[in-house]
Amino acid sequence: MLKIQFPNQPYYGGPGSFQKLFSSELKKNDDFEILSPEDSDFSNYIFIVNGTKRLFWLLKCKIRGSIIIHRVDGIDLNFNNVNKDFKSYLIAIIRKIIVILIANFLAEKIIYQSQFIKKQWSKFLIFTKETKVIYNGVDENKFSSKPLNQINDIICVEGEINSP
Repeated sequence: MLKIQFPNQPYYGGPGSFQKLFSSELKKNDDFEILSPEDSDFSNYIFIVNGTKRLFWLLKCKIRGSIIIHRVDGIDLNFNNVNKDFKSYLIAIIRKIIVILIANFLAEKIIYQSQFIKKQWSKFLIFTKETKVIYNGVDENKFSSKPLNQINDIICVEGEINSP
Protein backbone atom coordinates (compact mmCIF):
# COMPACT_ATOMS: atom_id res chain seq x y z
CA MET A 1 0.00 0.00 0.00
CA LEU A 2 1.34 3.42 -0.95
CA LYS A 3 1.26 6.05 1.75
CA ILE A 4 0.70 9.65 0.71
CA GLN A 5 1.03 12.63 2.99
CA PHE A 6 0.23 16.30 2.61
CA PRO A 7 2.34 18.57 4.85
CA ASN A 8 -0.62 20.88 5.54
CA GLN A 9 -4.37 20.73 5.90
CA PRO A 10 -6.14 22.04 2.77
CA TYR A 11 -6.12 25.81 2.35
CA TYR A 12 -9.05 27.84 1.12
CA GLY A 13 -9.57 28.59 -2.56
CA GLY A 14 -8.21 26.74 -5.58
CA PRO A 15 -5.24 24.97 -3.95
CA GLY A 16 -7.41 23.72 -1.09
CA SER A 17 -10.12 22.54 -3.48
CA PHE A 18 -7.50 20.71 -5.51
CA GLN A 19 -6.11 18.99 -2.41
CA LYS A 20 -9.57 17.98 -1.17
CA LEU A 21 -10.66 16.58 -4.55
CA PHE A 22 -7.34 14.80 -5.07
CA SER A 23 -7.48 13.26 -1.57
CA SER A 24 -11.06 12.10 -2.00
CA GLU A 25 -10.17 10.38 -5.29
CA LEU A 26 -7.15 8.67 -3.72
CA LYS A 27 -9.26 7.43 -0.81
CA LYS A 28 -11.50 5.58 -3.28
CA ASN A 29 -8.54 3.39 -4.24
CA ASP A 30 -7.51 0.69 -1.77
CA ASP A 31 -3.89 0.95 -2.92
CA PHE A 32 -3.44 4.33 -1.23
CA GLU A 33 -3.48 5.47 2.36
CA ILE A 34 -3.62 9.18 3.14
CA LEU A 35 -1.62 10.09 6.23
CA SER A 36 -2.41 13.20 8.24
CA PRO A 37 0.19 15.99 8.36
CA GLU A 38 0.97 15.06 11.98
CA ASP A 39 1.52 11.35 11.24
CA SER A 40 5.13 10.25 11.73
CA ASP A 41 4.87 7.06 9.64
CA PHE A 42 7.03 6.80 6.53
CA SER A 43 5.27 8.18 3.44
CA ASN A 44 6.09 6.93 -0.03
CA TYR A 45 4.92 10.24 -1.44
CA ILE A 46 4.73 13.75 -0.04
CA PHE A 47 2.32 15.91 -2.01
CA ILE A 48 2.80 19.65 -1.55
CA VAL A 49 0.09 21.98 -2.76
CA ASN A 50 1.84 25.30 -3.45
CA GLY A 51 4.07 25.68 -0.39
CA THR A 52 4.74 24.81 3.22
CA LYS A 53 6.89 26.21 5.97
CA ARG A 54 7.80 22.66 7.07
CA LEU A 55 11.06 22.68 5.09
CA PHE A 56 13.13 20.69 7.61
CA TRP A 57 10.41 18.04 7.79
CA LEU A 58 10.41 17.85 3.97
CA LEU A 59 14.20 17.49 3.92
CA LYS A 60 13.97 14.67 6.50
CA CYS A 61 11.30 12.91 4.39
CA LYS A 62 13.42 13.27 1.26
CA ILE A 63 16.45 11.78 3.04
CA ARG A 64 14.26 8.87 4.24
CA GLY A 65 13.31 8.18 0.61
CA SER A 66 9.93 9.87 0.15
CA ILE A 67 9.17 11.11 -3.34
CA ILE A 68 8.12 14.74 -3.19
CA ILE A 69 5.56 15.95 -5.70
CA HIS A 70 4.95 19.69 -5.83
CA ARG A 71 1.80 21.22 -7.28
CA VAL A 72 2.49 24.91 -7.83
CA ASP A 73 -0.09 27.63 -8.02
CA GLY A 74 -0.01 30.93 -9.86
CA ILE A 75 2.52 33.60 -9.04
CA ASP A 76 1.07 36.74 -7.48
CA LEU A 77 2.19 39.15 -10.18
CA ASN A 78 0.39 42.00 -8.51
CA PHE A 79 2.00 42.08 -5.07
CA ASN A 80 4.72 44.55 -6.17
CA ASN A 81 2.14 47.06 -7.36
CA VAL A 82 -0.30 47.00 -4.47
CA ASN A 83 0.00 49.36 -1.53
CA LYS A 84 0.64 46.78 1.13
CA ASP A 85 2.40 47.29 4.38
CA PHE A 86 5.97 46.06 4.72
CA LYS A 87 4.97 42.94 6.64
CA SER A 88 2.54 41.80 3.90
CA TYR A 89 5.12 42.50 1.23
CA LEU A 90 7.79 40.56 3.15
CA ILE A 91 5.47 37.57 3.70
CA ALA A 92 4.64 37.46 -0.03
CA ILE A 93 8.34 37.47 -0.94
CA ILE A 94 9.17 34.76 1.63
CA ARG A 95 6.32 32.55 0.37
CA LYS A 96 7.54 32.91 -3.20
CA ILE A 97 11.11 32.02 -2.16
CA ILE A 98 9.88 28.95 -0.24
CA VAL A 99 7.97 27.67 -3.27
CA ILE A 100 11.04 28.25 -5.49
CA LEU A 101 13.28 26.38 -3.00
CA ILE A 102 10.89 23.43 -2.76
CA ALA A 103 10.48 23.24 -6.54
CA ASN A 104 14.21 23.38 -7.19
CA PHE A 105 15.78 21.41 -4.38
CA LEU A 106 13.20 19.11 -2.77
CA ALA A 107 10.59 18.19 -5.37
CA GLU A 108 11.24 15.42 -7.85
CA LYS A 109 8.09 16.05 -9.86
CA ILE A 110 6.15 19.26 -10.44
CA ILE A 111 2.49 19.60 -11.33
CA TYR A 112 1.21 22.81 -12.90
CA GLN A 113 -2.45 23.79 -13.00
CA SER A 114 -2.19 25.18 -16.56
CA GLN A 115 0.22 25.80 -19.41
CA PHE A 116 0.26 29.49 -18.39
CA ILE A 117 1.38 28.61 -14.85
CA LYS A 118 4.02 26.27 -16.29
CA LYS A 119 5.39 29.12 -18.41
CA GLN A 120 5.38 31.49 -15.41
CA TRP A 121 7.29 29.10 -13.13
CA SER A 122 9.72 27.70 -15.69
CA LYS A 123 11.94 30.79 -15.42
CA PHE A 124 12.48 30.03 -11.70
CA LEU A 125 13.54 26.40 -12.14
CA ILE A 126 17.25 25.74 -12.15
CA PHE A 127 17.07 21.96 -12.60
CA THR A 128 15.12 19.91 -15.10
CA LYS A 129 12.24 18.14 -13.39
CA GLU A 130 9.54 15.75 -14.51
CA THR A 131 6.48 17.95 -15.00
CA LYS A 132 2.82 17.52 -15.81
CA VAL A 133 -0.10 19.89 -16.29
CA ILE A 134 -3.24 18.84 -14.41
CA TYR A 135 -6.08 21.27 -14.82
CA ASN A 136 -8.27 21.99 -11.81
CA GLY A 137 -11.20 19.63 -11.93
CA VAL A 138 -14.84 20.46 -11.46
CA ASP A 139 -17.33 18.16 -9.80
CA GLU A 140 -19.85 17.92 -12.62
CA ASN A 141 -22.53 16.72 -10.19
CA LYS A 142 -22.47 20.11 -8.47
CA PHE A 143 -22.80 22.15 -11.68
CA SER A 144 -25.44 21.97 -14.34
CA SER A 145 -24.25 22.64 -17.83
CA LYS A 146 -25.45 22.63 -21.38
CA PRO A 147 -23.94 20.33 -23.98
CA LEU A 148 -20.84 21.95 -25.52
CA ASN A 149 -22.56 22.42 -28.88
CA GLN A 150 -25.15 24.68 -27.17
CA ILE A 151 -22.61 26.99 -25.51
CA ASN A 152 -22.05 30.24 -27.36
CA ASP A 153 -19.54 31.86 -25.04
CA ILE A 154 -17.14 30.44 -22.51
CA ILE A 155 -15.96 32.64 -19.68
CA CYS A 156 -13.29 31.40 -17.36
CA VAL A 157 -12.32 33.20 -14.20
CA GLU A 158 -9.52 31.84 -12.05
CA GLY A 159 -7.71 33.31 -9.11
CA GLU A 160 -8.30 35.57 -6.21
CA ILE A 161 -8.69 39.32 -5.99
CA ASN A 162 -7.01 40.54 -2.88
CA SER A 163 -6.00 44.06 -3.79
CA PRO A 164 -7.94 47.07 -2.44
